[in-house]
Amino acid sequence: MRRLSLEDWARRGLIAYLIFAAMAYLPEALNDMVNARISYAKFALNEPIFGPSIRYVKDILMVVLLGLFFWMDVRKQERYRLAAHYLPVLLLLLYGSSVLVFREAGLNLYQVAAGGRSLLLILFCVKAVGYIRGQTEFIRMLARCLGWLILIEFAVLTVQYVLFTGRFGVVNPFSLRLIGTFGGISIAGYMALGSSIFLYAARAVVGKTQRRLGPMLQLLCLCIAGMSGTRSAIIGCFLVVFFLVVETVFKGRKRPGSVYLTPAIICFSLLALMGGVQAATLMADRGSIVEAQVEGGRIDMLTGFFTSNPLSVVLFGDGLGYGTNSGVNLNKQMEVELEHQIMDGTFNSILTQFGLVTLALLLFAAIAAAPGLLQKMQGRSIQLYVIVVVNLVLCISTNILEQFVYLFLLSACWAVLTGTKTASKLPEAVDNVAARQEEKPRDRLKAGTVSL
Repeated sequence: MRRLSLEDWARRGLIAYLIFAAMAYLPEALNDMVNARISYAKFALNEPIFGPSIRYVKDILMVVLLGLFFWMDVRKQERYRLAAHYLPVLLLLLYGSSVLVFREAGLNLYQVAAGGRSLLLILFCVKAVGYIRGQTEFIRMLARCLGWLILIEFAVLTVQYVLFTGRFGVVNPFSLRLIGTFGGISIAGYMALGSSIFLYAARAVVGKTQRRLGPMLQLLCLCIAGMSGTRSAIIGCFLVVFFLVVETVFKGRKRPGSVYLTPAIICFSLLALMGGVQAATLMADRGSIVEAQVEGGRIDMLTGFFTSNPLSVVLFGDGLGYGTNSGVNLNKQMEVELEHQIMDGTFNSILTQFGLVTLALLLFAAIAAAPGLLQKMQGRSIQLYVIVVVNLVLCISTNILEQFVYLFLLSACWAVLTGTKTASKLPEAVDNVAARQEEKPRDRLKAGTVSL
């Protein structure tokens, strides 16, 4: 048995992080279930079933692992990684804090903590990519762990639904906003969507058993998204299932005009997106998601940001932490009297904190990096398209930079897609390698393949 390296411990830490991030409120959920209490919108937060709460373990693990990542980068003297990974986050932290000091004539540490939490999460996920990319066995372990987490989440949501209907009667399960093992509404849906995307991307890497279970897990993800009432997650899961069906139908088929197949699928997916929007509207039973975003929703917030703020705020923002959910929660739990405004949506959050200038610079950097990223994704244009479309939908409805589980799974998905061979050819190759490794020596000897 070989000695575990620091990289091995880091990967085990990533598994632990995923478990504690996805099961952050499992003790509270179990306590509610044991006492037949309705878990709707929130738990009795200070009443976990076995005493101490575990909801901040993920934060501790994130900070510890970031320290480990930094230490390993320093030991390897990788100046490029130090500059490319840590410097942008540090600059955003300093810039956002400076704007906050200028706006409030002082440094509010609680506000900095609220915004800095998202920056640390971004850095953590960026660093995690390097420890996942190309690690086939670890990706399989991650997929197995995620499969169990999906089953637990679905079981908890089912019990919560049974307890609800036992008191109030049978209702449409997708019209409720059940919270599962999380501390707020919708988060279970984002976890389901992140799981769906990861399983979709990693299906070429995992073993035969995991691939056979893939369709069942995808359906469970769709059910979890529906029971959480998260319409954007329902749409995203529908799109993933649609592309899985399409790829299964056309897998391995070569015919005249097949070069036009990918553009045709992409165009047809727009119809699937419209169908997903309608399905989410019917399932969640909370009205049209498009109308909700335009009338008093995220799009209305976005237009209001430009029309109701002075030019200085539009260009440079309100400062780090403003408009974040972390800031709102700090106000509720600690009564620190932060000046805040709920700004759901990723683009809304970036604009509110850092302003239009920073958002434009980030978009320019993304466009400049696109050619190199597209080159890495050769042969996986469909998978890249799925990720882009799903995340565009999600970025409008929520701030993904505050979603601990979703952002980690998204980074894991990116590591899988940029670290493997063409997805359509890899499953057979993996299976053939495994079969050759399991072949007995005497069988190879009988076949004349072993020289003495």
